[in-house]
Amino acid sequence: MMRIPKHFINPSRLKEFASEVDEIEMLESGKSIIVDIDFSPEEPQESQWMDLDKTCEEWLESLRSDVISGDLRLSYLLWLTAVERGFLRNECKEPLAGIGPLSAPLKKFAKFVKIDSDLVQSAAELSGSTYAGGASVDVSSSAIASIPDSEKVGLLRRIVNGDPHVAADIRRNARTSQGTVRGRTPSRHRTVAEIRKRMLTVGNERRATALRRRGARVWTQIETEINSRTPQGYDKAIELLVDARTLSEETGAVGAFSRRVRGIKERHRRKWRFRERLKAQQM
Repeated sequence: MMRIPKHFINPSRLKEFASEVDEIEMLESGKSIIVDIDFSPEEPQESQWMDLDKTCEEWLESLRSDVISGDLRLSYLLWLTAVERGFLRNECKEPLAGIGPLSAPLKKFAKFVKIDSDLVQSAAELSGSTYAGGASVDVSSSAIASIPDSEKVGLLRRIVNGDPHVAADIRRNARTSQGTVRGRTPSRHRTVAEIRKRMLTVGNERRATALRRRGARVWTQIETEINSRTPQGYDKAIELLVDARTLSEETGAVGAFSRRVRGIKERHRRKWRFRERLKAQQM
C-alpha cells in the first residue's frame, strides 16, 4: 500500500495502465489516495508480514517517492501483468514507449510480483519519454538554478515548515522541463503483439546463452531428466533439446545434434511417453 497526496496522483491516468489488473485498488482517504496493490493468493501469517516488512520497506518507499515525482513505470509493470496473463488484445499499445533503464526498486518489484523476466527485459529495452513519466530524472545543478528565485523562497519555506514532498515537486518539475526541452513527440508505442514477440526472442537468446555456457554438460542434464522417468523430467529434457536444436541451427551444427538425438532414441527406446514427446517436436 502507498499513501499518495491527491495533488501528486491522477487516478484516471493510473487506471489507463491498470484497467485490466484486478490486484490494484485506489481508495480516497482525506487528502490522500491509497494505492493498494495485492498479488498475494492468501493472507500472509504474522511472521510472513514481518519478513515482508524487512524485505520491502526500503524499495517500496523508493517506489512511492518515484510515483510522487511523476514516474509512471511502476504502473507500466502492473500493465505488464495483464499482458502476461493474456488480458489485452494484440493490437493494444503500451502506455509508455518503454521503461528502461529499470531502477533497482523496480526490478525488485517485478520479481516480487513474479512478472516474467523476459517480458520485463523486453519492456525495458527502450527508454520511455521523460515527460510521460518514463526514465528517472537526475536533478542537475542547472535544473535547480533555473527555478525562479520567488519559487525557491517558497520551496525553502516549505522545507522549514516540514513539508516532506519538496524534493518530489522539484523532480516532477525537472521531469516536465526535460520533456519540454526534448520535444513532445514520444517514441512509437509498441503493440502487445510486438512486446510478446520480443519476449520470445529474449527468452530464446537467454536459453541459447545458457546452453553455450554449459556446453557438453547439457547432454548430461538431458540424460538425468530422462532417467527420472517423470512427466516433469521428460518435459524438461524436451525443453533442453529444443533449445539445443535452436543453437545447433544457429551455429551450423545440425548434423552433430541429429546424431545426439539418434543416440538418445536408441538408449531410451522403451520410454514410449518420452518418445511421444520427441515425436511431437519432430525429432
